Amino acid sequence: MKNVTLRTTAQVFHSLGFYWARWAGMYDLEDVEETASFDTFAGQLSPDHEWKAWAAKETQLRALLGHYVLDGQISAYSGGPTCQRHTSHSLPMPCDDSIFEAATATAWKEKMLAAHQNKPNFAQLFNSVMSQNVHVRHLGSSMTPFMACVILEGLKSLVAEQSKTGLNVIGVPSRLDISRGLGRLHTYIEQSLSMSQVAKKVILLRWHTIGIDSAIDFSWFCRALCRQYHVEQRVAGGRKTPPLDLRSWVQTPQARLALLHATSIRHMIQELPLVQTQTIHVPMAVFAAGMIYCGFLLGAVSTIAVPGDCSWESVMLLGVDIVDRNVDDNLDAEVWQYFNGIFNDSQNHNNILYDVSLFSTFLRNVGQLWVRSLIVERYPERLGAPKAHALSPRSLEICRQFHLDVKKIRQLGTKRSDANWVNFVTNLSGETIGILPYERMDVGVLQDTPEVKV
Repeated sequence: MKNVTLRTTAQVFHSLGFYWARWAGMYDLEDVEETASFDTFAGQLSPDHEWKAWAAKETQLRALLGHYVLDGQISAYSGGPTCQRHTSHSLPMPCDDSIFEAATATAWKEKMLAAHQNKPNFAQLFNSVMSQNVHVRHLGSSMTPFMACVILEGLKSLVAEQSKTGLNVIGVPSRLDISRGLGRLHTYIEQSLSMSQVAKKVILLRWHTIGIDSAIDFSWFCRALCRQYHVEQRVAGGRKTPPLDLRSWVQTPQARLALLHATSIRHMIQELPLVQTQTIHVPMAVFAAGMIYCGFLLGAVSTIAVPGDCSWESVMLLGVDIVDRNVDDNLDAEVWQYFNGIFNDSQNHNNILYDVSLFSTFLRNVGQLWVRSLIVERYPERLGAPKAHALSPRSLEICRQFHLDVKKIRQLGTKRSDANWVNFVTNLSGETIGILPYERMDVGVLQDTPEVKV
């Protein structure tokens, strides 16, 4: 949806959907227990009629749960809390996707008989995920992708209601409790037998996006970063943007935790098949990761060592509020050192500038399917081109090799909108030199950067 006014109007009126659903009786499903009998000898209704009646209720349930998922997505862009408290409803669990997709009444009944089991409603499941008295393995291994999306947005609604001042909000779980719930949910997703490894990665992209928002106020960070560098943006809502000192911010445990989430997102998008990039929350995940990387890049951090594989359940328990406490040497000591700015040679080193280029390229490719990606990919592209490095030493070396006029390249660059340096070189030399992800010449950078002499 390219029309900004229409998109904003749709977001504002989105909350009326919940009011309409209650008025229309869609929430009556909360009071209906799963008591349907699948006795093949009942014979009160024809299998086809029974199937259609069940499908109507299941479709109603999925439409309502889907509205909660959309509510969480809109909250991520607006920067405010969700329209509804997602953890307060007691809607039943949806059935497995294979049952819902059954092509005939006979196939549907066979699958229902084989998979029939009592499932908790969402209120009970949220309590189990947040409870210290329920081990995560007791949650089961039957989580489906759709069910995972609903639970994730439930925890996102709690994250969005947290006070940014550090005080506990009445009626909202503490920051530590929410972090514990997020960590347990990560394990719950990983142990699911109902999702493929690719599906798990897609779901975990959203999990890490919520993790970034729980570590920092991402909407505020996005607004502050873009305003500080005079980049107009219409992604993150809100206008209040206190000053942001990036050099100090990148040294905080909160920023390092956000970067750890962003690094996981980078690894996952490199392994995703193209068809999976059509999922609704993929553009926001990549955008959030790209903006975190831009924050570190503009905070004078070009490379940084990050821990390798880590147990996210224990990492979230370490959290950012208890990072200075003494921890067991065996409990993610490497992550604890990373939070406190202690690095070693055994950790993986991230090239921040290269990864910003990767995020921008990914969003540009996905933009053919998602208009939102075309909107958000401009910001990492613009912010990821530091003014002092418009022409890197490698760029100058190629200019010398091909006897190119740097001034002419810069003049040509100001007339181009794609801001890809290699295209300028190709146009002048007539030869394809190759992709140079480190050298991008943004139009705004070209206008502000002093002339570079060869």
